[in-house]
Amino acid sequence: MSNLPRRFARRLGGIFECDLRSLALFRITLGILIICENLVRFCDLNTFYGDTGILPRGPYLEKWSNAWHWSIHISNGLPGYQGFLFVLSMALALALVVGYQTRTAVVLSWLLEISVQARDPMILQAGDVLLRIILLWGCFLPLGARWSYDERLRPKARAYPNRYLSVATIAIFLQVGFVYWFTVLQKTGKEWVPEGSAVYYAMNIDILATRWGVWFRQFPELMRIATVATFYLEGILPTILFLPFFTWQFRLLGIVMLAGMHANFGLFLELGNFPWIDLVSFAPLVPTEVWDWLEKKGSGWSQRGPWKAVERRVLRVKPAVTAFVLRLHAQMPPALVIKPLAMVPSFWGQFLAMLLLWISLLWNLSTVPRLGVEVPEAFRWIGHVFRIDQQWAMFSPYPMKDDGYYVIEGKIKDKKEAFGDVLAMRLGQPSFAKPELGSQVWSNQRWRKYMMNIWMASNSGHRLYYARWLCREWNKKFPADQLEEFQIYYMREDTQPDRIATPEKVSIWHHYCFK
Repeated sequence: MSNLPRRFARRLGGIFECDLRSLALFRITLGILIICENLVRFCDLNTFYGDTGILPRGPYLEKWSNAWHWSIHISNGLPGYQGFLFVLSMALALALVVGYQTRTAVVLSWLLEISVQARDPMILQAGDVLLRIILLWGCFLPLGARWSYDERLRPKARAYPNRYLSVATIAIFLQVGFVYWFTVLQKTGKEWVPEGSAVYYAMNIDILATRWGVWFRQFPELMRIATVATFYLEGILPTILFLPFFTWQFRLLGIVMLAGMHANFGLFLELGNFPWIDLVSFAPLVPTEVWDWLEKKGSGWSQRGPWKAVERRVLRVKPAVTAFVLRLHAQMPPALVIKPLAMVPSFWGQFLAMLLLWISLLWNLSTVPRLGVEVPEAFRWIGHVFRIDQQWAMFSPYPMKDDGYYVIEGKIKDKKEAFGDVLAMRLGQPSFAKPELGSQVWSNQRWRKYMMNIWMASNSGHRLYYARWLCREWNKKFPADQLEEFQIYYMREDTQPDRIATPEKVSIWHHYCFK
């Protein structure tokens, strides 16, 4: 009997052990993801982050900012300053990809990510929340222990076994589960179970539906099956990641099926970066057995003709690249020299990770009203400072049942019969006809999220600043045809159980550009 606790502890440890090669995959894909994110942000550099954009710093700080959500992006509203921070973020992400000064790179990447997210919360969605949280857990993990220049410059790391266990591995594993378990707990509407109509309503959110999503609307029975399957799979699949028997087999099955589920989500709905960030979050879960099998297979592949040719070319270049990096490293200031890799987690690091994991769990539990759990006031500020505040309410308690499209009708100054289609930024009377594909009206998910948000009554205060931005953009583009006033209409469509209601013309803002 005395061996039972020990066996249980070993079994529990085996569930939460992480392979260092999986952490390397996580590091590389995380770096690539951050680079792509910042390239997208460059497209709307001034619009979302500058003082002449849709949310200047002054009104934001005065009306909507959270005192605990700090941001260096908000310290300056010039496009050049914002661009510098985006370039810096990409440089740090590149350091993550190659594994150079990994701990410093991931900490600074996390700080820049929570900073840019605090600049304009109106354009954030679930993927952004998940990105900042997995970056935080990455700060506690030895992401540079494999496949990195850090490993090459610190040979002792290679002697450390591939299996690694700490509070941070438990936290990043559980975070994957939190995303799904708590979204299921919040899907309380009858539209999910037993009615099975949730996917029908989701596919009729025009601002999100892709062409495939529009096509899928013609199959009501398939949508009902998809609703029930989504509800149960979101609860079951993350759970099998933590089974104490056949652990690696079930974990691999769970990862593949969750990835397939997200591929389906992305096929039918424009969900921005969320599916990609979710896939990156699965990387630490890849079992050791998968890497051992790949390495065994790889030794056979390397003997084949094409691989041998590639290997010969790599071996020619590798010594020169390595020698260059070593010379560069030797000339660096002491502050930038790579320190020995701390593979054994420190006591204080473990303590902080455990505290943040506990707060994260409480935060998630507090999002389910019927559980009656609250985060103690004494700890809420920690959740906000470290940005582990989270709520996984995707399509909860049920998908929205009203959506629509915008029409912005403008009048040209000193020209009584002249009109402008302000939304499309062109001269002429705007059309009130429904767009062929609502999700393609907007260039990216940031715009989709913003336009969905300003329709809500709780965000009506943002409409003034959006209207002022429209005036500036129009008058810059058409200096000879200045915009005098315009009306923002929302063509609201209510989704009925058996049909889509005729669009209702709702005026949500009237603006004068010169008053």
